Amino acid sequence: MGFRVQGPSRRDSRLRTQVEQWNPFRLANPVAVHHHNQPECICGTGCPIHFWGTTFGGGSLNQTATKNWLIYGCGYLGERVASRWSADGGRVFVTTRHFGKADQFAERGWTAIVGDITREQALPALPEITFDGVLFAIGRDPSTGQTHEEVFVEGCRNALAQVVGRCRQFYYVSSTGVYGDTQGDWLNEQSPIAPATPGGKACAEAEQLLQDPYWQFRHSVLRMAGLYGPGRVPRRNEIEAGLPLAVSADGYLNLVHVDDAARVVATLAAAAVPPPLLCVSDGQPVPRREYLSEIARRIGAPLPSFVEPDVDVPRGRGTANKRISNAMLRQRLQFQFLYPSYREGLAAILGTNTELG
Repeated sequence: MGFRVQGPSRRDSRLRTQVEQWNPFRLANPVAVHHHNQPECICGTGCPIHFWGTTFGGGSLNQTATKNWLIYGCGYLGERVASRWSADGGRVFVTTRHFGKADQFAERGWTAIVGDITREQALPALPEITFDGVLFAIGRDPSTGQTHEEVFVEGCRNALAQVVGRCRQFYYVSSTGVYGDTQGDWLNEQSPIAPATPGGKACAEAEQLLQDPYWQFRHSVLRMAGLYGPGRVPRRNEIEAGLPLAVSADGYLNLVHVDDAARVVATLAAAAVPPPLLCVSDGQPVPRREYLSEIARRIGAPLPSFVEPDVDVPRGRGTANKRISNAMLRQRLQFQFLYPSYREGLAAILGTNTELG
C-alpha cells in the first residue's frame, strides 16, 4: 500500500491532514487522519501534527532508488541544504513549527511536517520510511524563552529517538563554540574542547549523545564557524548606525558563507565514508577589526569604533579568540570554496562600493 500526503485546502483552516490510501490498481476513498491526539495541541485543534506538501506516486517510498532526506530545522542553513537535496532528485522532508513556513516549503516541493522537536507533546510525526540522511540544524529563537539545553540537547535527543533504526546517517550541526577561547591558537578536530558559553556547552552535550553505541558509527558532527550570507552580516546594523562595538577587536573571527556550508553538508552526505567530526570554516580567520572595517567600507559607513566587552560576560562570539583549521574538510572531502574568505563573501553580499577604488 502506498500513501499520498496532502495538506488541507485553504478553506480547511489547516485543521487536519488528509491521507489517501490506495493500491496500484484502484483508488480508495480518502481517509482523514489525525496523528497522536494530545490534550495540548500546538494549533489548538487537538492534533499537533500535520503533513502537507509533496504528492508521492503509488507504492512504498523506499521501493525506488530515490533518496529520502529529513531536515529538523529548515532555517537559514537547512533551507539551502533542502534545495540542494531536492535539486539532486531526492525526496525532502522538513520540520517546522509554523504553518506559514509549511505552506512555503510545500510550494517548493518539499513535504512539510508541523511539530516541535523540543516538546514531547508536539513532536513531528514522521512517515514510516528509512531516511538516507537526517540533518539536525535547529536554531534557538531567544524570543521563545527556551534554554540552549532544551533546543540543542533535548531537541537532538528527541530527534535521535524518532529516527533510530531508520536513519542511515545523522548529521548534527554543532558549533566551534565548543572550543571556547584559546588565545588565538589554531584548532582542528583533534583539539580538546572547553566550552564557556551556554550555547557551546549545550552543543558539546548534544555531541555526546551521538557517542551512544547505536549512533557511534552512524553520525557526523559539523562544528560550524560563524555563518554569514545574504540577509545575515553580523554587526552590519550597528556599523550603519555608527554605534561602538563591544567586541574584542583584535581577536580572531572564524566564518563560513552559508552557501558553502550547505555545500559541505551535501558533499558530506554524498561521501562513501563520511568523517564523524568535521570543522566547517573557510580556514581564513580574520581579526574582528579587519572584518568589521571591511563591512563599513563596503556599505559606505564610517570605520567602526570599539569598546571593551563586559568582563563578566563569558567569552563567546564577539570575544573569543581562536583560529579554526579546515584542513580535513579540504583534504578528506576535496572541498573547494565558492567564497574562500570573508572578502569574496562580503563582495558578493554587499557589492563593491565605488569609493573603495
